[in-house]
Amino acid sequence: MEQRKYDKKDATRLMLVCAAVYFFSYLARINYAAVLVEIISAQGYTKEAASVALTGLFVAYGVGQIVSGYLGDKLAPHKLVFTGMLVCSGMNLLLPLCPGPQWMTVLWSINGLSQAMLWPPLMRLTTQRLISSDFKTCSMGISWGGNFGSVVVYLAAPLLISLGGWKCVFYISGVLVFCMALVWRVVYPRLEARLPLLSSASAPDSSAPAPRIPRSIAPLLAAIMVAIIMQGVLRDGVTTWTPAYLVECFQLKSGTAILTSVALPLFSILIYRVALWLNQRVFSNELVCAAVLFLAAVISLVLLRLVGSFSAVLSLILMMFAVGAAHGVNFVLICLTPPYFSRYGKISFMSGLLNSCTYVGSALSTYGIAVLLQNRGWNATMIAWYAIAMVGLALCVLFARAWARFKRQQDEM
Repeated sequence: MEQRKYDKKDATRLMLVCAAVYFFSYLARINYAAVLVEIISAQGYTKEAASVALTGLFVAYGVGQIVSGYLGDKLAPHKLVFTGMLVCSGMNLLLPLCPGPQWMTVLWSINGLSQAMLWPPLMRLTTQRLISSDFKTCSMGISWGGNFGSVVVYLAAPLLISLGGWKCVFYISGVLVFCMALVWRVVYPRLEARLPLLSSASAPDSSAPAPRIPRSIAPLLAAIMVAIIMQGVLRDGVTTWTPAYLVECFQLKSGTAILTSVALPLFSILIYRVALWLNQRVFSNELVCAAVLFLAAVISLVLLRLVGSFSAVLSLILMMFAVGAAHGVNFVLICLTPPYFSRYGKISFMSGLLNSCTYVGSALSTYGIAVLLQNRGWNATMIAWYAIAMVGLALCVLFARAWARFKRQQDEM
């Protein structure tokens, strides 16, 4: 164990730079979804053709999370983060030059792979360098960084579209991510040199081999993974298609619809704090907390189906609650559960595996909802969202006790 003293100021700096990485990465990830309606309008693509690039992003990101999670436990995590940001920058700068949706899909899929190189390494290095309370705060801060990035994209996209068209959104995002990559390359090694290594369980040079994850918890892990897939379908499905819903059902202009959608990530920022408080102070069980959040999404979606058509503002509020609840589930199941696998040396891997499930759901929702909308309309889509939330709720309720037993076993070891 290193003898360096743990410094709160350095810990705070690490939290801020990690949150900044995720903030800028979201600028270069959410931008396509934010301008999707405008791309469809300006380029004349169909919903299905234009949304394939998003599906490619989510599939590549999901697969890449598992690979990145494995590598994050074996290689220097900060180098993976730097490489991922450089590739991400390049894909954003090249995408506006694509002649059609097929090439957009190729480049955006590569962008998904590059972005997958961020989350698992960030989870590993923050677990190793931060005490438990600071790690939870940092996890929330990183998630906030992503949501603030979404807010900035949805606020800036309409202005940038009016000034220079949808392509300039990607040029600006690419430049900003490149600059952040350089900042990371300079700042993180200095912080690493000052902060002690607090957790050696996931360090590749640990002298004693870490025990294997017991096979007996496979059903529990499977249930958590499926629940995460359900929230991924819900979260990104509703977020991606909210502007289209407002345009088609209430005749808003595409720029206005994109701008109003900023309420979705803004509310989600608050939900992270609520979810952390509920889990720490009320439930002390991540699956129970996730079940309550799924229930909130179910109620919001039922109301959306029943009364949402009366007002664009009412629809947006109900979608905001549904997306916020899904973000809360994402935070609880993906940020708060991996540390329980530290004794197995699998924090990065579990972070990547669980986070990949979100984007399996995202991939299923983005293209699947486009097809559902094209053939069945908004009523069928809302019913599908409701059913998805119910599946996630049922899984969390059924396996909450099994998760509580697993947590007790880790505390006793």
